[in-house]
Amino acid sequence: MIVEGAGPAGAVDPPAPVVALVGDEAFLKRDLAERMARAFAGALVRYRAGKGGQDADPREILDEVRTPGLFVARKLVVVSEAEEFAREFAEALLALLDESDLPGRLILDLGSLDGRTKLASALKKRNALILCRKPFDRPPPWRSDLPPWQNDLADWIVFRAKEKGLAIGARDAHLLATLAGTQLGALDEELEKLRTLLGERREVRTSDVEALAPDASRDSVFDLADSILAGDAREALDQIDRLCRNGYLPAQGSPIYDPGTIALMAVAALAGRYRTVRRAHAILAAGGRPEDFVEAGLVARPFLSRLQRDIGTVPAGAIGPAFERLYDADRELKGIAGSGDPREILEWLAVRLSALAERPQSRRIAARGV
Repeated sequence: MIVEGAGPAGAVDPPAPVVALVGDEAFLKRDLAERMARAFAGALVRYRAGKGGQDADPREILDEVRTPGLFVARKLVVVSEAEEFAREFAEALLALLDESDLPGRLILDLGSLDGRTKLASALKKRNALILCRKPFDRPPPWRSDLPPWQNDLADWIVFRAKEKGLAIGARDAHLLATLAGTQLGALDEELEKLRTLLGERREVRTSDVEALAPDASRDSVFDLADSILAGDAREALDQIDRLCRNGYLPAQGSPIYDPGTIALMAVAALAGRYRTVRRAHAILAAGGRPEDFVEAGLVARPFLSRLQRDIGTVPAGAIGPAFERLYDADRELKGIAGSGDPREILEWLAVRLSALAERPQSRRIAARGV
């Protein structure tokens, strides 16, 4: 995390009347807002001011900051997707910065903020502009002399562990991130597990990390494709959860932790499987036999039983709709048709493709709100 004009994330003072949390690291923003609420001794009130926001009346938001609550004397008003709000009401926000004895404080959750504006300058002067960016998991490229564990993410893990009463070295912190992934929320959960497992002991050892952290190679996009073509939506959603939290370790290469990259790889793997199934159905329709799949170079003999299983669960009539869903997901993931969350797009795809299977084993639709 990069903080401009503010103290360390672990020692947040009572906030200024207006604070801007700028960046794309949601876990840091949520954590800082909760810390500020504790420091201010106020309740958290959340609004969404972005396009299509449910609580988008800017005047109502400003009144919320100035008006005492019915059941709480002080409150911290957090406004997400606040870019347009900050631009259109910059003068009102500047005036709010100069007010005193307010019963509330306003926290702007922003993806970006032009540092040349009056509002940005005023926030900096009040130590109220905090840049929340995902910590880097490797040393800067111009410091090739540093060992790999000297990086911002390892420092964050060490700091977070200390807050939980644990002592972990930079090497083991880096190992935890390598094994468990770089998502801050998942790392925080792993530290909580360590605190529980260690009991009275504070020092985290390498063996503790190795025993706790999940094996990133356990799940692959090909395992995910197996579950989807078998119609097992429940297992597919569990695999997506683990892949997004723990990363994907290809047979060759480094671990991949970016959900967008993992989702695109999954789409490619699924498209390949459906193409193979389509060709296999065509061979059977022309009077061929399963042995012809091998002779046609469609599949290697060790994988013939898997292809026969795929043919049994994916009828010929489902392949067209499957490619339509894959095409839509690919466009969404590449930003051509929307810019949704990669994990949600992949979950939607898994449920919709699993439903095309002839004998879907389970569907966790209601649990995911799909």
